[in-house]
Amino acid sequence: MRTWTAGPAPRCSACCCWPRRCGSRRSARSPTGPTRRRRSTCCVTRSASCWARCATRSPRRRSTTCSPGSGRSRWGDSEAALRALSAVFGLATVPVAAAIGARLGGTRAALAAAALVATSPLLVWFSQEARAYALLVLLAGASVLLLLRVLEVPSRGRLLAWGACAGAALATHFFALFLVAGEVVWLAVALRADRRLLATALAPPAVLGLALLPLALDQRSAGRASFIGEEALGTRLAQVPKQLLVGYDAPGEVVAAVLAGLLALAALAGLRRARGPVRALAAVAAASVLVPLLLVVAGDDYLVTRNLLAVAVPLLVLLAVGTAGLPPRAGTVVGVALATVGAATAIAVQVDDGSQRENWRDATAAFGNEATGRGRAIVVLPGSGRVAVEHYLPGSRLLRRPEVVDGLVVLGVAGTSAGGRTDAPAPPGQVPGFAPPTVRRGSTWSAAAYAPADPAGAAVDPGALGALGPGAVVLLQRP
Repeated sequence: MRTWTAGPAPRCSACCCWPRRCGSRRSARSPTGPTRRRRSTCCVTRSASCWARCATRSPRRRSTTCSPGSGRSRWGDSEAALRALSAVFGLATVPVAAAIGARLGGTRAALAAAALVATSPLLVWFSQEARAYALLVLLAGASVLLLLRVLEVPSRGRLLAWGACAGAALATHFFALFLVAGEVVWLAVALRADRRLLATALAPPAVLGLALLPLALDQRSAGRASFIGEEALGTRLAQVPKQLLVGYDAPGEVVAAVLAGLLALAALAGLRRARGPVRALAAVAAASVLVPLLLVVAGDDYLVTRNLLAVAVPLLVLLAVGTAGLPPRAGTVVGVALATVGAATAIAVQVDDGSQRENWRDATAAFGNEATGRGRAIVVLPGSGRVAVEHYLPGSRLLRRPEVVDGLVVLGVAGTSAGGRTDAPAPPGQVPGFAPPTVRRGSTWSAAAYAPADPAGAAVDPGALGALGPGAVVLLQRP
C-alpha cells in the first residue's frame, strides 16, 4: 500500500523527530500512495485542483499523489524537493501533539504524545509522500490544540484562529469534515451561552466548506472513490486500528500489531477516570471514526484508514494521556514500549523492499532514460505507474494511435493485495514485429526491451500492446 517517489535523495527528517531517508528505497519508488495496496498516481502538479483531487481519490494505495504547493517549480522535482514540505509538516506535528498532551495530561502526557507521534509508522509513511496528507495531519492536530485554547479563554482572536485552521483542514482534505464536525459540536456545547462568539468561530470553516461543496459533489458523482468498496468492509474495519498503530505492510506486522494493540488497551485503561476535555476529545475522535461507518450503511463508502488520518493525532494523544493516567512506572513502561514498537516497525519498513513503494525509478533506468531514433513504445504494468514513468522517462506521453518505433520496453512492478505482495508482471516472451526480448529484473520489478525484427522499425498499436497485461498503459517516448 504505498505511493510515488523519485530518485535517491538526501537524508531528511520525516514525520517524526528521527531522521529518515526521504528518497530512500521506500520513498524512492513511485510518486503516489494507499486499501491494501492499490496505487495510482496523479501527476505532480502545481495547481490547487490537484490538491482537491487528492482529497477523495484514496484509500490505501489507489493513490492520488501531488506535491504540496508549487514546490516543483521553485525547488525542482527531485525526491527530496517533492517531499520536503511533507517532511516539514510531519516534524511540526510533533510539538503540536506535545502541546495538546500537556493541556490534557501534563508533562508526562506531553512527552508521551511527542514520542508516539514521532515514531508512528503511519505518520512517518505519509511524511515521506509528495501529497497533502502530512499537512492534513498537522492541521487536524492544530485545530484540536486551538480548540483547547478557545475553551481556556474564549476570545474572538482564538476563535478565529481555530476557524481558520479548521477551514484550512477542510480545504486540504474533504474528510477532515469528520473531525471538524465533532469540534463544532464541542464548541456549540461549550459556547452555548454566547452565540455571537460561536458564530465568529464557525464562519471560516462554513464559508470554505460551502465553497468546496460543488467540487465534493462533482467528485462524488464521478465515483472516484468507488474502488474503496472493492475490498470487504470487514477487512477494512480490521485494518483501521492496525494501520493507525503500526502502519501498512511491514516485516513481522502481525506481532507488532498484537503488541501495539495490547499496549494501547493498557494505555486506554488509564483514561477510565478522565473528565472534561479528555472525555470530550475521546467522543470527538470516536465520532470521527463512526460517522464514515454510518455513511457506509447509507450507501457512501469512504471507510479506509487514509480517510481517517485527521483523527490520528487525537487518538495518539489520548493514548499518551492514558499512559500518564497509569501509575508512573507502569505508564512509563507502556509509553516507551508503544513508541519502541512504532519505531522498530518504521525502521523495518524502511529497510525491507517488500514493504516499500513501487520501484519505478530502477525499472525505468534498466534500459536508459532516453529514447533514440523514432522513439520507443513503453508498456506500463500496472497502469497506475504511468505518472511515475512519465516523470522518469522524459518526452513520454500516452500512445493514442498506431506509430512506427525503433523499440519497445515492457515495465512491470510488484504490487500488493489483501493476500500480500504480488510478483512483478512477467514480460511476454514474444511480441509480433519484435525480436525476443532482453530481460532485466530487480527484487520487485522487471523490464524487457524488444528490438524491431525489421531494421526499418516496427508498427505498434496501443490496443494490441494494452492487451499485454491487465490494466496496462501504453506510452510513446520520443527523443
